[in-house]
Amino acid sequence: MVMFLKFLNYMCLTIVKMQINNQILLIKIDTYAESNFNEYVNDSISYDELMRKYSTIQSVYDRFSINDSEFESNMKSADSIKELKTMYQKGIAYMEEKNYPDAIEVFEEILKRSKNYPNVADKMSEAKSSYKQQLMSQADEKINSKDYSEALEILEKGENYFTDDSTFSSKITEVKNNVKNTALSEAESAFSTEGYQKSITIIETAISFCGENEELTNALNKYKAYVPVNIVDIDPSETSRNNKVEKGETGVDNTNQTHKKNLYAFHRLYSQDDAYAVYPLMGKYDTLTFEAYRSNYDTSTDESITIKIFGDNTELQSIVIDKEFNPNQYSIDISGVQKLKIVFESYDTNVFKQFDKLPGELANVIVSKTK
Repeated sequence: MVMFLKFLNYMCLTIVKMQINNQILLIKIDTYAESNFNEYVNDSISYDELMRKYSTIQSVYDRFSINDSEFESNMKSADSIKELKTMYQKGIAYMEEKNYPDAIEVFEEILKRSKNYPNVADKMSEAKSSYKQQLMSQADEKINSKDYSEALEILEKGENYFTDDSTFSSKITEVKNNVKNTALSEAESAFSTEGYQKSITIIETAISFCGENEELTNALNKYKAYVPVNIVDIDPSETSRNNKVEKGETGVDNTNQTHKKNLYAFHRLYSQDDAYAVYPLMGKYDTLTFEAYRSNYDTSTDESITIKIFGDNTELQSIVIDKEFNPNQYSIDISGVQKLKIVFESYDTNVFKQFDKLPGELANVIVSKTK
């Protein structure tokens, strides 16, 4: 019984030693195989020589019935090693040409097909770093030349490519802030030298680049407030009940001059009400300009008409247009006026004229902010 136990113990030790020896052999062979693989990649040995060495290793494994998944993986990689090496060399060529996106694409494909291919991960990391630096340099060059649209296009390209890197999004924010601040400064300067229209153009260009921005929107509204507005483009908040103030595209005066965007009224129709319209200005304007003229609609009449302008119920201007009236230009201070009222007064009681235009008209009635 004792002898049997000793024998059993001896056999166990022998098996353990064999397993240890096999493990050591595996490590050595894997190291050797990897070394051969690297030598081929680095052009130290030919493809045929690599295959001969791999065949020798395989015969050793077959003789000792050794299974090595790592070596088998290398063998499978070796099946397409020529193609992978060609791809690797192509990736290196792309790097030398500074065509980093294509280089990265090649290296990623190699890693998908062979995780054991040496240097590829490092080369891919190098290519990504170089590509990032290349894009940033290109963007800085455009920024320095104030070609902000091109700079933004480059930075957005980098942001879409390097989705996990905040460098590009931060740079985009920086550029947009720079464009915004520059536009605000230039618009303010242009306003005093070239007028509101130039300032509006500057701000609108900045908005198209930066997108919606509270500071730019406020500035745009500020300068747009100086854009003259024709009264015919403002909807009245109140009008006379029966006689209405009408709008026309053109009107001709008694000297045969043509006036655009005219206001006129008809004789009273079954009513004693004067024709009037009230326009909500909300205190946004300080100047009212317009043309007053006697229409050539009916040259036979001697009828007179009075046109009155009110600002918040205060009479600002009264114009009597009789047969001898000649076309005239007017300018009225309407600073702070909330409601502008235009009244066409008629004193003719001839019922046969109730469908005729009154002889006095206004044209190019413009409200604007000048102060």
